[in-house]
Amino acid sequence: MLTTRQHYTAEFKLEAIAYRRENGLSYPQAAADMRIPNEGTLYAWERIFEEQGADGLQDTRKGRPPTMPKQEKKPQKPMTREQELEAENAYLKMENAYLKKLKALVEEREKSAKKTK
Repeated sequence: MLTTRQHYTAEFKLEAIAYRRENGLSYPQAAADMRIPNEGTLYAWERIFEEQGADGLQDTRKGRPPTMPKQEKKPQKPMTREQELEAENAYLKMENAYLKKLKALVEEREKSAKKTK
């Protein structure tokens, strides 16, 4: 069975803890009623709540923080017609060079295939 990680809000966590305490339910019973796949999750929430209070149940990011800062995208200036044509020309030259290389590689592969036969 494949399980996906679920993210619960702090409000849901508090509601689940209160539900278990008010109804005097065991962890497995409360987890089943609240549709939490693992009763250990509910136990962990309650332990965090007792140690740190409601602030401890806030969503915290896990894992390594990003090393590169996010860069803001600068709005691009509209290109002039001449710049558009130059960009298109450069693209077509690149595409042409790529196709020539590809053709040469295919021909070389065909030659080597004929030699090995």
